[in-house]
Amino acid sequence: MTDGMKHPGTSGGYSDKKGNQYELIWAVEYALKCIQDERRSITYEELDPDLAEGSEFTYVDEHDSTHVFQVKRQKDTSDKWTIDSLERKRIFKAARSHVAAKRQYHFGSMISCTKLRELSNRARESDNFNSFVQYVSANQELMREFEKLAELESLGSREEVWKVLQSMHFAVMDEGEYKKIVITLAEAMLDGAEGSVLFSAIGSVLLDNLRKRLTKNELLDLLAQKKIFVPEDKAKQTARDKVRDATARWQRSVQRELLDPEISRPEATQLISQLDSARLSFAIGAAGSGKSAVINQVVKELKSQDVEVLAFRLDRCEDFNSIEKLGGQLGLSKSPVGSLRRAADKRDAVLVIDQFDAMSLMSGRLPNSHDAVADLVDEAMALNIRVIVACRLFDFENDHQIREISAKWKAQHVTVGDLSDDAVANAVTEMGGDFARLTEKQRELLRLPLRLVLFKEIIDQPNAYSFTTPISLFNAFWNRKRKFCKKDHPKLHFNDTLELIAKTMSNKQVLSIAKRELDCNDYINDAEILASENLLVFDNQHISFFHEAFFDYVFARQWLSDGQNLVEFLCSQEQGLFRRAQVRQILEMLLAEEDFERFREEIEELLLEKKIRFHIKEIAIIIFGNIGSPKDEDFDLALWINSKEPEIGQHLWRKLIRSNWFKLLYEKEVIQEWFASGDPGQQWLAHTSLYNAMVNHDEIAIKFLAERYDLSKDSEQVLQFIPLEEIYESRSLFEFLLDLARSGGFSLDNERWTSLGDLAQQEPSWMLELLDACLESALKSKNDIGIIAFGSYNYGFNESIEQLVELEPQLFLKTIIPYLLDAMSKTEKESIFYKNLLSDAHFNLLFPSSEGADDVGMTLYNGAVHALTNLVSTSRPDKEEIEPLLRKLADDKHISAQALLFHAFKANPKCFANWAAELILANDDRLQCGYFSGDNLISHEVVQAIAPHVSSKLYESLEDKFRDLHVAYEKESYKEWYRTERGKRSYKKKPLPGRTAFNFLSELDCGKLSPLGIQRLAEYKRKFSSEVLAPPPGITITGGFVGSPISLKAAAKMSDRQWFRAMHKYHDERVFPSLVGLSMLLKKFTVDDPSRFAGLAMNMTPKMNPVYPRAILRGFSEASIPDNAKPVVFEAIRHITNLGLGECDKYLGWSLRHLAEDVPLDLVEKVIDRTLYSFRLKSDSSINTSPHRDLELEGINTTRGSLAYSLANLLSYDKDGTRTAKVTPHLVKWASDPVLGVRTCVAHIIGACLRHEPSRAYEAFDQLIDTNDILLTTRSVERLILCIGNSTPEKIDPVVDRMLKSEEPKVREAGGNIAVFAACHWNRAQLMERILAADVDIRKGAAEGCVKMISASQDSKLVLGALHKLMNDEDDEVRKKIGEIAEVFNGHELCLPADFLKELIKSPTYIHVIPQLLIHLEKVTDKVDDLIDLALHRFIEINGDDIANMQTRSYRILDLVIRGLAQTKDKKRISALLDILDYLFEMNVYNINEKIERIERH
Repeated sequence: MTDGMKHPGTSGGYSDKKGNQYELIWAVEYALKCIQDERRSITYEELDPDLAEGSEFTYVDEHDSTHVFQVKRQKDTSDKWTIDSLERKRIFKAARSHVAAKRQYHFGSMISCTKLRELSNRARESDNFNSFVQYVSANQELMREFEKLAELESLGSREEVWKVLQSMHFAVMDEGEYKKIVITLAEAMLDGAEGSVLFSAIGSVLLDNLRKRLTKNELLDLLAQKKIFVPEDKAKQTARDKVRDATARWQRSVQRELLDPEISRPEATQLISQLDSARLSFAIGAAGSGKSAVINQVVKELKSQDVEVLAFRLDRCEDFNSIEKLGGQLGLSKSPVGSLRRAADKRDAVLVIDQFDAMSLMSGRLPNSHDAVADLVDEAMALNIRVIVACRLFDFENDHQIREISAKWKAQHVTVGDLSDDAVANAVTEMGGDFARLTEKQRELLRLPLRLVLFKEIIDQPNAYSFTTPISLFNAFWNRKRKFCKKDHPKLHFNDTLELIAKTMSNKQVLSIAKRELDCNDYINDAEILASENLLVFDNQHISFFHEAFFDYVFARQWLSDGQNLVEFLCSQEQGLFRRAQVRQILEMLLAEEDFERFREEIEELLLEKKIRFHIKEIAIIIFGNIGSPKDEDFDLALWINSKEPEIGQHLWRKLIRSNWFKLLYEKEVIQEWFASGDPGQQWLAHTSLYNAMVNHDEIAIKFLAERYDLSKDSEQVLQFIPLEEIYESRSLFEFLLDLARSGGFSLDNERWTSLGDLAQQEPSWMLELLDACLESALKSKNDIGIIAFGSYNYGFNESIEQLVELEPQLFLKTIIPYLLDAMSKTEKESIFYKNLLSDAHFNLLFPSSEGADDVGMTLYNGAVHALTNLVSTSRPDKEEIEPLLRKLADDKHISAQALLFHAFKANPKCFANWAAELILANDDRLQCGYFSGDNLISHEVVQAIAPHVSSKLYESLEDKFRDLHVAYEKESYKEWYRTERGKRSYKKKPLPGRTAFNFLSELDCGKLSPLGIQRLAEYKRKFSSEVLAPPPGITITGGFVGSPISLKAAAKMSDRQWFRAMHKYHDERVFPSLVGLSMLLKKFTVDDPSRFAGLAMNMTPKMNPVYPRAILRGFSEASIPDNAKPVVFEAIRHITNLGLGECDKYLGWSLRHLAEDVPLDLVEKVIDRTLYSFRLKSDSSINTSPHRDLELEGINTTRGSLAYSLANLLSYDKDGTRTAKVTPHLVKWASDPVLGVRTCVAHIIGACLRHEPSRAYEAFDQLIDTNDILLTTRSVERLILCIGNSTPEKIDPVVDRMLKSEEPKVREAGGNIAVFAACHWNRAQLMERILAADVDIRKGAAEGCVKMISASQDSKLVLGALHKLMNDEDDEVRKKIGEIAEVFNGHELCLPADFLKELIKSPTYIHVIPQLLIHLEKVTDKVDDLIDLALHRFIEINGDDIANMQTRSYRILDLVIRGLAQTKDKKRISALLDILDYLFEMNVYNINEKIERIERH
């Protein structure tokens, strides 16, 4: 048996090394590192025995430090390395040896050892051992790993472990990805062959020179023999020139859109600052937000820092499927990363990818490029090249592939927004303009960077400040450019060239065209002139406009000048999404040029023409609805369209209920007619129109509502019309709300306060008016408890009060304090605790509350506290303003008013010290105000605060008052104790009088006290040295109950003796909570330190409560037990077993489950013995007779079932049959257990015996199933059936037949499931025919079985044929089972054959897989437009008009339509997908217009 570690002299030599490709990848990478620096060297397989121990190769770096590499591709079939598995490979022993020799030790693998990597990283970051332990102790998992390492003999003490970890390095590399990265590195460094050949050549050199130390020169000499060489400086310069040329082309394309001088963008600074922490950064923003400009500023700054940058636009690339092809398109001789790395040489490098969204599935522009782009990012990361990408917000949010790249590399994101007003102002000033002349609307337009570029071009023109729309800005820009271009180039065909390009693009529905398209009219020279004027862009033999928006503008100009009409234009080609943007631009240009007559003509023809697609009509309806000031002619047109096409009319009216149409519709009495009709649809139109008009047409709308509603009775209906979010924009509307509040229609507990969030911020005085009106109404409504509204909870109200307090504390107090005092007066009551003051129902007992959790009353009160505190806390508060309020509080007779006053005193004790003292001396009751908890009175805090500032005379008076202070509360507290506790054996101590006096006297300066005061204080200190005063009646102090009577911290320090003492104390069931709590604590510590508690277990006795040894066993079951601790743990388990505590038997097997391979035979016999005993006892028979009962769960919860299950686990590690031989004599007897649940556990034992004793196992199996058929439906018996059938199918044939004939439906269903397995794996094809023709229960089982076969990648004709029949089954329960096939819908590739998926979509089963299949089609990278087409049509067929209300699913359908349109070139499919899009618009699917507008040009 080998340990897997290479030892000196045991190498398999060349052939062995050649076979280990994974190891070779590591060696090739470090050979390349050697080529970078002549001081480095590599030795593949060391000759020196010391260096060879646990080593594949050694690498010496430029500092003469030796690095030893041990590489293990994988660990059998496990998914991670554990300390035990690495110890068996002798990794730690080798590491310690190398570290002792001052070497670095590296362990590389394809599978992870995460905790060890974290420990080694932390060890290197820690300055000393103590700081390392301090960090690790804070993480239980890390500490557990560290303790395991410390227990290894191969590593030594804890501090030695730390030292070894400092020089250990753990790395995880996927073989395929790692090889790609190394090949890219080789391409960056070497010439003479393509990447894979370079890799092979270096590998060959290493394998041919085993045990030889190779430096740069030796490696290059050997590679030269294979005609591989380092590129000369000239080659590096060539690479640098090509990279810089590509970047310059990108910069030229961007600079056409930039101002000069550029606007400094804060987002650029953000991106640069992120480069230190983020390897991948995203610049995200909407179209036109200036992402490219931001990236350009980043590039310029990086270049100034001598960073090598490669920048390019992804949308200007042709589709590619490899990074090499991408490099070719960019004019590079190698991949972009390889070229950049070579160009940078040893300098920093950054890769910049603009228009990253071109690779999104939504765009469809680069359908085959995703994997290559992902590889590009991966390789850049591996070669320490930072990556910055610019991406549209829409694609980042909606394309899962882009999100996955971001998540994989933990990318940081910077959102690029519109320009700020300051940025616009500075830019306008820089270009010599006057920002003050711009209207608000113009300033808003110029926040988009492109428009500032246009404005700069026209700023010196007479009418520069007359633009009102983007189109008018483009008009001025066009005229300016044409004038100057024609001046310099009189023969230039300015209009013709631009319009020809726009027309050609429109006809092809693309955003760039080939240069050759201009050859026929000989416009190439004109285009080049226009490119020099930054109107056009030449890139890779393609021409495009400098900005997409300019294309839209030029096309609309050309279209209008040609005199076409929209219907003719649209009907000439398919009306795709590209056309939507053009229709919008044309109609908006007609409006901008005030050609209203033609605008109406186009609208009428377009909406009434049946050949026009609905999504096009929708954009026309939207623009018609957006007319700024509609006229009678527009209204007449709407009526005409409604009369000719009522369905279109309904869509039209829905867009005409905007504020801009309200006045016209009101004057035409349309609103009134809708409102009065009994038709819900028309009433909705009226209500929505009124709501939209409330701010801009407030007087008309308010009058309309006031005439039709009674504010006191119909407040809820009226409130629905008021846009509370915008109410600060209309005083008339606000006064209407005030009227509602005064009539009780808008109260303090109204949930719509949340919508008033901006009112307090925008108009705080208005909010106070509203508060005043609501309080006036609220204080009229009172019950036995108090003011009704004060007891409600209203989060929105609370937020408004917080804002008011911060913004207008003084006005808030003036408004609120009279109402608070009125509320106290209305709910006042006498109290035995106060002589001269009164309590109230709301405020006199105050408790700390969670943020935002106060009721309305307490929110107002606490708001007053905060406002008072804010006003008086300044060094010189405005006494003229604040004192009248404070006097009002001081004169009030309520204890809660005094508490408010005391908060003011506490906030500025120096200012109010003497007045506060006088008030306290005047009335003892003031010392009782403001309970928070126990002794913590606000009055106590006030005395503490004012004591240093009061006059000497008042100080003496306060001492006299406090020395012998008696309060009613202490007397009542003593009475309460006497009544309830006297004579009891109680933990509650007797409350002693004088505590309040002690508290207040303690706050005075002892040095200023009189001799009598000092004497009395000393008496109090002795009296109350250990006494804690109980809170007054009515105040409850609560605390969390912790089951364990001992804290975790204390338990960690307990000795074994103390543990036994605690177990003895908490032995009786009468202290059950403490008993259970302590046992849970014992289990936890056993998990953490199994060796120590195994020793403790050895001293347990039979007299102990079984809960404690059971806790030890359970602890062992969850612990990670190192090899050196196993003997003592086994001994502890033996001891517990010998105690004879039957209650522990159930957990005996559990304790061994992670040790099964190493359990001694005598302990196996102990488990067998306890199993036999439990089977004889049979005391835990099931009484559950439910038909839905879980037999396996019942079984595992019995002692003998649990032991049987554990015994099966021990047998599964029986290498030679010794354990099995001990069990088989009892097997048939156990299989006869009367409890079916126990038999399910015995099935596990039978299965484990099949390996060494198959005949005895078969005999027991026959006995096991000789019972109720229902046993055959359990998972454990089903697994046993399949296991036996795999080797002896003829033994299972009668069982399957029995199941299919059973009278129990569940058994027949299970039989159908097993029959599918038999048909596929046991050559029982005839069974498939039988079950497909059987009853519904069997077919349900067959459906489940077929789905399992598909999930296990069994796509044979037999299974697919069965699925085809079952997916069309007449019974929906069968089809639902087939629907579970949706679980396989994952990943980036189609999970099942496309033809099968088509049949599934056509079948009635489709309804059960719709969500998962649609998501799958959205995510796969395959071309699936045909499946999308079919799936969406079926979805609409199934759901019909209900689709409008299915927000989430309909949104996903829209994504799929867009993706399908992007993927397909087939005209019929395009038409079919557009039909779906039209339907979605007709159904008015949620938010569809907003989403389509964001992706029209994708």
